Formats: sequence, structure tokens, C-alpha cells
Amino acid sequence: MNDIVREFLNTRGIKNFQGIIASGRADTNVNYISPLYGSSKSFLINGLSLIENQVIVLLPDSRSVDELKVELTILGLAENLLVMNEFRPEVLQETLTEITKREKFILISTYNILNCELPLKERIAEGTAHIQVGGNLSYKDVIEYLNLLNYQKDKFVEAPGDYSLRGAIIDFWSYSEHNPVRLEFDGDFLESIRYFDPESQRSVEQIKEVTLAASLSSSENSRRFTDILSYLKNPLFIASSFELKNFKFEKFNCFAG
Repeated sequence: MNDIVREFLNTRGIKNFQGIIASGRADTNVNYISPLYGSSKSFLINGLSLIENQVIVLLPDSRSVDELKVELTILGLAENLLVMNEFRPEVLQETLTEITKREKFILISTYNILNCELPLKERIAEGTAHIQVGGNLSYKDVIEYLNLLNYQKDKFVEAPGDYSLRGAIIDFWSYSEHNPVRLEFDGDFLESIRYFDPESQRSVEQIKEVTLAASLSSSENSRRFTDILSYLKNPLFIASSFELKNFKFEKFNCFAG
């Protein structure tokens, strides 16, 4: 943490506010703080992320979300950041899968996430397989599972739902991943997993585990829905009281086919 952030967090008002949040001494579940300007909001989020596992920041528009993401990245919080700035099913599914895997994160979104009807959390778990280096899934098992989930075989993988085969290599783009992945087998032993660039088709990052999931936007998975709160555990929300007061609450199905 740099000196400017540390100095801000040690000011009397901010220190008292953090103390109230950390100790649970507040009389209600709502705590108020004067408007924060410039980078002071990012500094406060930095401090709160040290004492809270799940911090949810709601902002009025996509531009504000992008700007805050940049500021928090500069402060060294990139690995903790999750962003819901688009409400397309495939983008939401990636983020929801990450939420189910993590205990600690900072989620940045617009107020629209409060209206977004999402698949039940259980459906994420039920429809997602975890593939690990040296794991139990064989080469044939992965292909059978891809076909079962209605992935489309093609020469190249260019979009979620595609897969291709080249000898001992299986490429696929899971609906739960932000990049396509490359599995390299030695017989039925999975030797390596790598993300690759869909444009150049070149490997870019080696990883130990990847998820393979069905599309949640299919009609089969569109029967029962919940909201973002069911995915969270004791979250701390940061929002504008003015924006919340004037926000129009009107549920919409974010995974409608």
C-alpha cells in the first residue's frame, strides 16, 4: 500500500468509519459517509477490502465502472477484481463462475445488476466440470462431455461453445472462461492446460485447472431464477443513497434465450 493511500486511511473520519464496519457496531445494516471525490473512493475500497471478504461497488454507468477498475488496478488490486459491466449471458456466466470459486473479491457493477435475474447458484455448480492437470478425465471423456454439452466441432476455436481436435490436443472455449483453452494429452494423461489467443491461436498462459460448462442461456436452463444476493456471502455494498433512491427496480431476465 503506497504512502498516500495509507495516509488517507489513517485520517480520523475514515479510520472511525472502517472501525464501525469491522466491528459491526452499527445500529442498522446501513452506514453513511460523506461523498468521496477523485481517487478517495478507490482509497476507501482499498482499505475496506483488507477487512471484508466481499466488497460490492455499485456505480451509475459503464464508464464509471471502467474508470474505477483502472484506479483499483493501479492500486494493486487487479487479482481481486471482478467486473459485471455487460449483461450478455456469456459474460455474466464467466463472472458468476468466478464468484462461486472465490471467497474474497471486489465486484464492480452498475445498479442494473440489482434487477438482473440470474440462474440459481446450484445450476452453475451442476453444469460446470473442473479439469485439472493429471486429473481423472481422459482424452475420450473430455470429447464426450463436449458433445454432451452441445459444443460445436470446428477447425478453429473462435467463440464460446467451439471445440477442435488436433492429434493429442483438444482446444475449446468454455462458456465459463474468459479465454479459450488448450489441453495437451499424453495418452489419457493430461500433461498441460494453456489459455490461448483466439486470433493468433497461440498459447499465452499455462494454468493448472480450467472449467468446462454448458451455456446457461439455453431454454433448458431458463426455468428458475434468483438475484445476485444469493451468490454472495456477507457482502459489503458501497453505493450512493441518492442513486439508490432514484433507481428504478424492475426485474429482467439476463439469460433469456
